[in-house]
Amino acid sequence: MKIKRIELRIENEKYFSNRIKGYMQKIDSGIVNKKFAEETLSVASLSDLQKILTPKRIELLIAIRDFKPDSIYKLANLIGRKQENVQTDVNILANLGLIDLIDKQSNRKKRMPVVRYDVLELRVPLVAV
Repeated sequence: MKIKRIELRIENEKYFSNRIKGYMQKIDSGIVNKKFAEETLSVASLSDLQKILTPKRIELLIAIRDFKPDSIYKLANLIGRKQENVQTDVNILANLGLIDLIDKQSNRKKRMPVVRYDVLELRVPLVAV
């Protein structure tokens, strides 16, 4: 089984802009860059990353990946947290693209959280840009 990855990058705005410009130049010249197709989430600082990827949100990602709950209610019960708090964290993770929410129709409308990768990789450049 191939492991699917998503890369989290800590990079300032200038570094991010330069990286995207480089990708665009390769696309314009017809060079397809495999790295460009990989999923990446960039944040400006370690403190921003800590605000986004809290221990409770990492716990959610793992629970969603391992148990595949078919609703946010079931996810909250699995990890022993209030549904309202889990809903807030799920919405944040979905807005960042770290999870997908799939609408399920039964007697009540449900949203099923889905994680489509196996590994979060953190990249921290140690050079000034």
